[in-house]
Amino acid sequence: MTNDLGPKVEFPKKTQKEQEKWDKKTENKETKNSHRKRIESGLNEKEERMLIAERDLEKSEKTKWSVEWEHETDDGTEIRFISEINKKEENQDGALVIKHKKKTHLMLIDGVGGSDDGYLAAKKALETASKSIKQDYSGDDIFKQIDKELKKDFEKLAVCGTMIILDEKTLDASIISIGDTRAFVIRNGEIKFPTEIQTKASKIVNKQNFLKEANETYTNYGSKSGLAQRMKATLEGALGAGSDNQPHIQDRLKLQSGDLIIMGSDGALGDNITDEKVVEKWQNSKNIDEFMEDIIRTGKERSADNVSFLSAKVSN
Repeated sequence: MTNDLGPKVEFPKKTQKEQEKWDKKTENKETKNSHRKRIESGLNEKEERMLIAERDLEKSEKTKWSVEWEHETDDGTEIRFISEINKKEENQDGALVIKHKKKTHLMLIDGVGGSDDGYLAAKKALETASKSIKQDYSGDDIFKQIDKELKKDFEKLAVCGTMIILDEKTLDASIISIGDTRAFVIRNGEIKFPTEIQTKASKIVNKQNFLKEANETYTNYGSKSGLAQRMKATLEGALGAGSDNQPHIQDRLKLQSGDLIIMGSDGALGDNITDEKVVEKWQNSKNIDEFMEDIIRTGKERSADNVSFLSAKVSN
């Protein structure tokens, strides 16, 4: 894959004070969970599975644990999902897998802004998506419905999200995304159908060049200080409060048997790793489980955020 790298962008280096502040923030802050909760494999009787930690709302207990899940569809597509709380106070990522009218819907949602209630927004988004899919909404309309419901129920909460709709018989697919969650397809060592990252930074240079420059300059947990950090953190798209709901839509895509679909929150596929590095990890892995654990481990080492990653190996 070729990339137009565009103009070189220089970012300010961390001052000693900024470095000390970061070191103090992260010292002794180990991963909060020591185990994952394995959600029952497969889909339920309604042919769906919502993959999100369950919070006890009556006790106001935060979801301190991580989740993992796997499923092989009747058509042979192998789907796996891992979500780690990492160094955050709560896991606010989630995913949804639904088989409806011969199409498989894969969705990954990431609560925005670090609010304590980001989890509620993520769960509401997944519940709304589930209802909308069963009402035969199009991908774009599903996102519009999520945006509408979040704005109705929450004054300041929003989510980023990515959804893939796949017909496993014809391998026709569409990808819809908004914000900084990611998705793309790996085919024979090449990147196909990458989603956009909708931040201020991505408007100045494309993702590959931005990541290349940023990663050469900063190393600590993938966190960038000063101007670069503010640019990356400022979303240009989201669903819910303060958003203008402009998803990136790729329709009429044609997948192939053997394609690997990957989806990730910004903690997994954000600024801490380039798309090419993801492909390299896939090529060097013995199997899909080793590959996913490698991506999760990299995200946890370089980010404090929740780290969530979904893969689907297409078979036909």
